[in-house]
Amino acid sequence: MSEAKEVKMIQLHIDDLDWLYKSYMKFVTEGGIYFFSNEDFLIGDEVFLILSIEIDFVNKKYPMRTEIIWKNAHLSEKGYGVSFGADEVAKMAKKDIETLLENVLDSDKKTFTM
Repeated sequence: MSEAKEVKMIQLHIDDLDWLYKSYMKFVTEGGIYFFSNEDFLIGDEVFLILSIEIDFVNKKYPMRTEIIWKNAHLSEKGYGVSFGADEVAKMAKKDIETLLENVLDSDKKTFTM
């Protein structure tokens, strides 16, 4: 019998529009977010993410199952990107983030992943 892998939980709070822009992974179909962590994750690991956003008209928490799709160990701090998935909470997170970022979403400004 195989052992079930433990799902780690990450709480990520964002209250700055520039940080949200740098963290949001707009190239991920379902939406995604990059975060810094000293935890060790592998591509494909499931992470339970509690994303809270407090910017302008958005003051919400988005609890959702996500998957590690990006790993960067080349910066001074380790970081990971997760894909939101396709459930209703994930769709709402993507919609709210893209609404907040609508004026800068197509910008060429650097992000944490590109």
